[in-house]
Amino acid sequence: MTKKVLLTGFSPFLEFDYNPSGEIAEKLNGYQTKEFKIYGIKLPVIHKEAIKILEENFKIIDPDLILGLGLAPGSTGIRIERIAINSYYFNDNGKEEDEIIEQGPEALFTNLPYEEIRKSLLARGIPAYYSFHAGTYLCNEVFYKIMLLSNKKGIRGGFIHIPLTHRQVISMNKFNYPSMDENLIEEAVKIIIEKSL
Repeated sequence: MTKKVLLTGFSPFLEFDYNPSGEIAEKLNGYQTKEFKIYGIKLPVIHKEAIKILEENFKIIDPDLILGLGLAPGSTGIRIERIAINSYYFNDNGKEEDEIIEQGPEALFTNLPYEEIRKSLLARGIPAYYSFHAGTYLCNEVFYKIMLLSNKKGIRGGFIHIPLTHRQVISMNKFNYPSMDENLIEEAVKIIIEKSL
């Protein structure tokens, strides 16, 4: 039986008029192998709306795996996030240091096979490393919600930060930023999914 993968990314934000996390999620939407089919969606960079869309798609798709993607300028490779924390500095109203879920667990841990993923990516020549802090903005919030949903259903879930793409650093003329080929990032996502199912 073909397993279903819910893959999320984000729309552009701040000075980035192009967000490869959302573009890759949309591009891989409908991608299918004998083992799995990807349902890719692009989330807006708005707290309540992003979470609402995530929850709605979770109910509709009923996935066997949830994987979130986010853009992390300055990253030197594929960042495998391991911990989501129950807080963010600013919500949509500009209020500081709210809990994502009131009196929820202080932290939730990915249940992806992160060491197997890291080794598989490195073996393919794709830089990959762990991160123990997904930030205190929307990436962390979506990661936290992914883990709540996946733990409740008893499936695997996690979050991956990706670096800028070559296309981005060229268009932005910021050559001091590390970057990765977009096709290589797509391949990394497929490897992560294969190892997680």
